[in-house]
Amino acid sequence: MDLSLPSKCHGKPSLKARIINCYSPTNVKSIQNPRIADEFYCGLQEAIRIPARHELFIMGDFNARLGKRTKSDFESGLQTNMGRHGIGRRNENGERLLAFMITNGLYAANTAFSHASRHTNTFTGWIKDRRSKKSVPWFSQIDYVLCRSRSTPLLVDARSYAGAKLQSDHKIVKATFDLSKRYKLYSTAKHKVKQYNTNSLVCSKDVQSSFQQNAAQKIETDTSAQSVTESFNNLFEAVKIAASETVGMKGNTAKRHRTSDPQVVSMSEKRHQLLQHLNDNKMRDRTILRKEINRLKNDIAKRLITLETAHADLLAETINSTDDTRRMFEATRAISSTKDTPPISVFLPETEELALNDEDKADIVKNIRYAYNCT
Repeated sequence: MDLSLPSKCHGKPSLKARIINCYSPTNVKSIQNPRIADEFYCGLQEAIRIPARHELFIMGDFNARLGKRTKSDFESGLQTNMGRHGIGRRNENGERLLAFMITNGLYAANTAFSHASRHTNTFTGWIKDRRSKKSVPWFSQIDYVLCRSRSTPLLVDARSYAGAKLQSDHKIVKATFDLSKRYKLYSTAKHKVKQYNTNSLVCSKDVQSSFQQNAAQKIETDTSAQSVTESFNNLFEAVKIAASETVGMKGNTAKRHRTSDPQVVSMSEKRHQLLQHLNDNKMRDRTILRKEINRLKNDIAKRLITLETAHADLLAETINSTDDTRRMFEATRAISSTKDTPPISVFLPETEELALNDEDKADIVKNIRYAYNCT
């Protein structure tokens, strides 16, 4: 296996990986004595117990034929565990290996790339031809390099090599991973763009007056511009500074979680502790524990109702405090839910077919409403 580190790598690399070399019992032995195969995969399961952030590579002679991926395999979602360039038919050891890969989220690297047959098979055996009674070669793919399914973006190539002078009837299997692409495995943190609280600017005359005075004062005092471009940039900066000082920035728009209330958190933690005592401690009176748990459950439900009522009152007060229609619209939009409304299905009156765009839907609804008002 070839692990390509980044070219500009100074000091210790931050990547940690575990590489395991294994040898599985043959298919015949596994069929005759399944306990041997069970012990092998139990030991392999223990060997791969590492943190999820560490890379994992397993290689060796598995004596298992995964075979060529079929259409039913693809429909079952096995494309996340094996490529479409395997060869042969799956045997019993192959079923065991595939189950192990599915359970642990592993991928057979040397089934992912299209190469010549001599660079795909890994073992050459000999069998007698029934007609000619001569020994003929028999090729199979029973050696693999396994990696995590999430690490497939790091995989560059995987193939077998023949012609090496080794005391083995197996070929060399090589998989190349480019670790400089490891950033593709994790999404980068998105920097949130700060936005000005324009709702307060629309709904409050005091904020409007303060913003106008502040912006005008900063624009008048700035006379250092030498060109039109510099003057425009200074004007833009003055407006931004005035907005940040008077209007302010928008806060976190994430929904308030119910457990953010201290009383609910305290009661939930106490109820959780009582549930643990109910399940673990057999010496105490379970009837008293159940009563206390039910009482806390009812208190939590009452507290949540109180919080929802207070939140609804706050919405109503915010909307009622506006005078003009435009301000009421801005206030309603500012405190409304951020959920996307599901699309509606509207049928054409003439052909009873679905309308394909929003303009046709709006025209149909408008005409129906007009006809209803006329009647």
